[in-house]
Amino acid sequence: MTPAPETATPSRGADDGPGSGTRMKPISRPVLAVLALLFVAAGVMRLVDLDAPGTLIEREYRSMLLARSMYYAVDPPAESWKRETARVSALREGRLEPPINEALVATAYVAGGRERVRVSRVLGTGFWLAGGLFLFALARRLVPPGAAVVPVGFYLLSPLAVTTSRSFQPDSFMLFLTLVALHAMVRHAERPTRARYAWAVASAAAAILVKPFVAFLIPFAFAALTIHRKGFRGLFRVEAIAFAVLAVTPTVAWFAWNAFGGVEYD
Repeated sequence: MTPAPETATPSRGADDGPGSGTRMKPISRPVLAVLALLFVAAGVMRLVDLDAPGTLIEREYRSMLLARSMYYAVDPPAESWKRETARVSALREGRLEPPINEALVATAYVAGGRERVRVSRVLGTGFWLAGGLFLFALARRLVPPGAAVVPVGFYLLSPLAVTTSRSFQPDSFMLFLTLVALHAMVRHAERPTRARYAWAVASAAAAILVKPFVAFLIPFAFAALTIHRKGFRGLFRVEAIAFAVLAVTPTVAWFAWNAFGGVEYD
């Protein structure tokens, strides 16, 4: 009696990553309907009473001052005393993260011809909802589409999420870019290419620049994916080291520049 042939267990390749070798299941119509309902409900919840005061008053007040200073700096009809008051008020707030979100809102002020705080709430809502799309795309790589709806629902409808996304601060923009970066990193882990790596680095650097708080999340997420693919030795390869350095370089450069005087917010 001849022994049965041994079944070879496929070893994990050096470049295997989450979802490697698997095809994502198509999204059914019921899942699409639920997903659409979640996004519509999330948008309606955030776009009601846009001019009402927010809950994070001090943080919003700072962002409003910075956006106003930038707006008056390029608004020709503004009186000189208004420009100077806005400039001094912005300087008194000090320098934290780069005022990228405030600059976007100020640009919308210029385009609309006047200062309206509701612009920041609409922008924040847009970033938060866009982040939900990347969260769903990321979850689909790990679980079936029906299950991927669950984290998206929590992300869109939890009370803290609604409050934060309506607030005039960079958190919505930061979280959107963070989800873009995580999605890009997982795609690179699945099938590494130079283009995917470059996109992962760029989106990670942008997220950290908008709000450096995520520097405690993104590099460690890339490290976890690297360990999954290549083991702990992968952390000492050029790819992982370069990612960590390049992801934080713009933010380090920003703070170094500000340490030597920086730029006024006008």
